Amino acid sequence: MGSHIARRFAELGHEVFVIDNFTVGSPDNIKGIDYMSGDCAHLPDVHTAFRYFKPEVVYNLAAFAREGTSSLCPLTCIRNNIDIHANLVTEGIRSPNFEKIVYFSSEAVYGHGTPPFDETTPRKPCDPYGSAKAFCEEFTESMAQVHDFEYTIIRPHNVFGPGQSLRDRGRNVIAIFINQTMRGEPITVYGDGSSVRAFSYIDNSLPCYVNAIDGFHGRIFNVGDDEPVSVNHVAKVVGDAMDAQGFNRVPVIYLRDRPLEIETGFATTERQYELGYEKKVDFVAGVYKMAEWASKLGPHDWLNIPMELPIPSMPESWR
Repeated sequence: MGSHIARRFAELGHEVFVIDNFTVGSPDNIKGIDYMSGDCAHLPDVHTAFRYFKPEVVYNLAAFAREGTSSLCPLTCIRNNIDIHANLVTEGIRSPNFEKIVYFSSEAVYGHGTPPFDETTPRKPCDPYGSAKAFCEEFTESMAQVHDFEYTIIRPHNVFGPGQSLRDRGRNVIAIFINQTMRGEPITVYGDGSSVRAFSYIDNSLPCYVNAIDGFHGRIFNVGDDEPVSVNHVAKVVGDAMDAQGFNRVPVIYLRDRPLEIETGFATTERQYELGYEKKVDFVAGVYKMAEWASKLGPHDWLNIPMELPIPSMPESWR
């Protein structure tokens, strides 16, 4: 998401500067854009970036976004969500040109509520990831009142498409299924596959992200698709799409649910049209586009991210 946003702003003539530790991203996604390899959870790195670039608007997409494992990696979750956002807001307030931050939160702030969630639904997170995102939203709201800067909060829904990391088996289910297929490994589904999500192809939601740069102060926007689908359906569509790219089909195996798994999660989408949401690509077409892109790259080795608090019931692939 960050690379798509950075490239679009560069195309529009904005000066763009990126800071990333490239744990899951790649400099290849931002060719031609000025960047710094650094860790936003490390305040001196953020200070260096702000002192060099003096941004007017900051987009924060940095996150530990592995919601399913956040209760097993609480320290990393807090560091790479709360610490990062606190550093960016603090350095923004200290920076001479800073006017606004656009914070990318998550529908995880809604927790186990009854969908569809709208932007006025109370925050009731049920896991460390959702709690961290909810805290960052509230932190932004309170700091803006005191220090007089603008903000817009985006709650994206399961964004996917070219450029997404294919090697993190803790997040981005479509990317996980694609890489499992390319590696000849079974597709792994947690639970019985009936859980429901709404997935948004990157080109559909990108206009919302870009348009949030100006105006919409103090507003929260759900941004995502209005077509909820089951994880079983995702597995089938990915299988069809990878078959079309010449990869052998792999079996689907079912594992026990992840800790604190949200069974059904999707949100209302009416407000996002104020930001310019355009449904250019439907879910199936988007998966086929992503499969075509991924097949040119080939299979990826999985990231090894150790669990801080392993439990006996967690999947073997998490060990």
